Amino acid sequence: MSSAGVMASAMKTETAPEVAPVVDKPERASNAADPAAHSSRRRIGRLAALPVEELIYYANRQRVDYGMHATHNAPKTPWFRWLENGFGPDQPENALRHPEPAPAPGSPRTLTNREEFSAELERDKVAARRSLRTASWGMMFYLITTDVIGPFNAPYAFSTVGFAGGIMLYLTFGLAAYYSSFLLLNLYLRLDSDHHPIHSFGELMEVFFGKIGHYGVSFIQVLQILFIVGMSGQSGLAYAGSNVIAQAQIMTQLTAPHGSLCFVVSIVIWTIIGAVISIPFRSLSKLSYVASFNVFINLIIIFMSMGFIAHSAPNYEGAAAAYGFTPPFGPVVTTATSNGALATQVNGAMNMVFGWSGLMIFVEFLNEMRRPYEFVKSFTCAEALVLVVYLVYGSYVYGLQGQYTLPVAFQGVSSYSWQSAGNGLALWTYTMASVTYLNIAVKVVYWLLFEDVFHGPELMTWAGFVYWTILQCLSWAISFVSPRVACPAQFQVIGTAIPQVQTIQALVGAAFLLQFSYTFPPLMQLSFDVQADASKQDGLYRPDTGPNRVDNWSEWSRWRRGLFTGRIAFKSVNLIYLLASLATCALGIWGSVETIKTTFETSAATSFGCAAPV
Repeated sequence: MSSAGVMASAMKTETAPEVAPVVDKPERASNAADPAAHSSRRRIGRLAALPVEELIYYANRQRVDYGMHATHNAPKTPWFRWLENGFGPDQPENALRHPEPAPAPGSPRTLTNREEFSAELERDKVAARRSLRTASWGMMFYLITTDVIGPFNAPYAFSTVGFAGGIMLYLTFGLAAYYSSFLLLNLYLRLDSDHHPIHSFGELMEVFFGKIGHYGVSFIQVLQILFIVGMSGQSGLAYAGSNVIAQAQIMTQLTAPHGSLCFVVSIVIWTIIGAVISIPFRSLSKLSYVASFNVFINLIIIFMSMGFIAHSAPNYEGAAAAYGFTPPFGPVVTTATSNGALATQVNGAMNMVFGWSGLMIFVEFLNEMRRPYEFVKSFTCAEALVLVVYLVYGSYVYGLQGQYTLPVAFQGVSSYSWQSAGNGLALWTYTMASVTYLNIAVKVVYWLLFEDVFHGPELMTWAGFVYWTILQCLSWAISFVSPRVACPAQFQVIGTAIPQVQTIQALVGAAFLLQFSYTFPPLMQLSFDVQADASKQDGLYRPDTGPNRVDNWSEWSRWRRGLFTGRIAFKSVNLIYLLASLATCALGIWGSVETIKTTFETSAATSFGCAAPV
């Protein structure tokens, strides 16, 4: 159970004192003699420098202490047992397959003064980490739904691919994301421990692909979050994530009858509001209490807008501005399958990817959970709710509005007062989704720069709070500016036209979000299984001597065992899944670029000013 055991140790067990890892390991001079080796600080390269067997060893022991195993060699959780692939030979004395609980604090072996000092540091580190891991699976459920429950663009996606295409694609993306969620949780539980903690998606990638994997994934993750928060369609909020531009557009619409508030002033107001809300919440568990309202408010908007749309004609004026329709407007037309351009259909499909974007920050969620193995309940409930809502709401609104469906469904009603009701409630949900994403982005930046590069204070200290405040303010400012800086002149105001927003969103989804949800999980699982199967002929791992390998990765014999022995069928499934994801990525980028080119040939751009772009 070598690989299987690691992740459960991440569960922050609150039982064993965790002195054990240090008491048992001091014989290994490279670690025991150096207290810094067990520092809780996030050092890039810290995990890459360790053999994966060591990560698995400590994770296995922590899982046993945490009660994840009914016996020493069989985990309680069925899905965890099904994904099991042990490291090393299948022998009773192999601690990577048959983990034993950590020895009691009163070990009979006599420790040296240096080892005692190291053990004391280890106890302090474990106690500090456990004190920060307070989130429950229910809290994580609310945070996941805060991130991904944004079904207001689901009807738009249906309008691009039809009823059959929409249902099939949402089911495909949803079930694939659910499988990816299991892979991420499995890897985390098999590799994380209080002894060698994994804090972020980048650190999980570092285990398999070194510093380059860590830096690359972390950079993409932060960049993506900034675009999510700073990007969206003015009158069409393509993505459920809150952002200052979208909120400013809503404010402009709400104040229109009384003289619209200056658009740039609205942007500044919501940037400040977002920063003020973000600063107090360094802990996700505390943030979850505030974010929990998002689920209920979104559901209120959904049911309310379904009632409005059933008793209201489509918003012909908005559809004309978005798609170029001209009076007289024809009857509503719906199709089972779309006969439009392939690029347009691909663009709609890539907008669906945003529905499962929460996987990008799942590892950071796990890092703050008291019992990470319970995360399966969090994402199962959340993703089931999201999938049902997307299918029901998307097909319902598209069935009533057809080709006139707007990217933000609750704005598809012709009554201004009904639009305002949805807009007013949406202000809170967009804000909290942005706050949640930026909470993760700022933490990743803080760990990489302040703690790793500049050796600054840890985040949960008072000095860390000062830097956290500065970073939050900068992040909110950058998230507003980033879409304008990174895009050509036509994008100086992202929301100039609703279709532009959808195509930009689809491009971002294909290039970045799709990787976190569908490419990286099978890639890491495949790497894990190749290493596990290659280790089957190795000698027994011992924490005092390290791995006992019969060959290394420069020899074909190890690659042959890793690739062509063991669970070949499971590895083949993940390889096919990986290749399909990469192909979808390439197709999505092509479709988005083609649609962007077409869109800008027929639409005009605006720039900063008091008038709202749409």
